[in-house]
Amino acid sequence: MMRKSREILKNFIRMAFVNIFFLILELAIAYVEKQPMRIILYINACCFVILLIITIIKLIRKDDELSMYSSLLLFVCSFSWVLPILLYGSIFGKRTGIVAGILYIASIGIGILIPLLQGKIDKNRPFWVAIRKIITTFTVCIIFVLNVLGQAFRGAHGGRLMQKTMSASATGRFMWGLVLFMSMMLGGLSVFCIIGNSQNPNSEFNKKRRRSGQ
Repeated sequence: MMRKSREILKNFIRMAFVNIFFLILELAIAYVEKQPMRIILYINACCFVILLIITIIKLIRKDDELSMYSSLLLFVCSFSWVLPILLYGSIFGKRTGIVAGILYIASIGIGILIPLLQGKIDKNRPFWVAIRKIITTFTVCIIFVLNVLGQAFRGAHGGRLMQKTMSASATGRFMWGLVLFMSMMLGGLSVFCIIGNSQNPNSEFNKKRRRSGQ
């Protein structure tokens, strides 16, 4: 059990370091484009807290769902990377928020559709449990982040924070594009892995369900 706990903590630390790397990248872009860095920090702090909560729950429950747990961490990371693009990205001009949001949601949809189209999905109870995990995690992220941002945007100061300056810099657009690409890849891959774990009879996720008689 101690070995499993160490693996959980190692996964959390890995995800934290990756998240910090992309946070630094987004802050660098915001600095170059003279955009508010405070909101990007808020978003990543919220998602870091969610990563921490998921990790604490796993440690308390002492279960063996390491693959599903790791996939959920990846999903939260992808969400924390794409949100600043929706607010301040300059890839597609004034339509960046809408286009980036559609592309991100499409990547998640593709992560679900690929195994469905391959006929590898048995739409049994584990499949819907996996879908529920994805929807629940996404909803918690949205509510938590919006609640914190709502406090930050309150009043005239919030109006100044939300002023969006579009960058004409090719470097800025390239860097935002890189973050968006990684967010889409990570979002789609994490969802694909969550669905895959629900369908693998030898996964820890299904072994646990059999032990509990579900």
